[in-house]
Amino acid sequence: MVTEQRFEGLPIYQLAERLSDQVWVMVAPWPTFEKETVGKPLIAAADQIGLSLISGHGQATVQEARQALRTACVAFNQTRHWLRRAYRRRLIDENRIRTLGPLVRDLSAELGLRWRATLPGE
Repeated sequence: MVTEQRFEGLPIYQLAERLSDQVWVMVAPWPTFEKETVGKPLIAAADQIGLSLISGHGQATVQEARQALRTACVAFNQTRHWLRRAYRRRLIDENRIRTLGPLVRDLSAELGLRWRATLPGE
């Protein structure tokens, strides 16, 4: 008997969820302007990673699953972009980068991205 693994148990989804949760906690105390201009798109991109992985989990075709993974990779790169903007605009510091860095690298590896995912300041 084949049992279907729930998406919540997938290590790649768990990494995406942890990153998304840490981004939320990080953005929550920002002032309104910073939340609106950098925080909201950062949270949306981070949340989209996990959402895309869910949409690809258990798809009927390999092509559908691959497309969902590509969408997750795009969202991952958008998340990295917004994290870089937050760092350069001094909304996050070196300590936050040290916290997020391992998650970003691990998620990059799980997504199969070929370049080494780094954040500024690492």
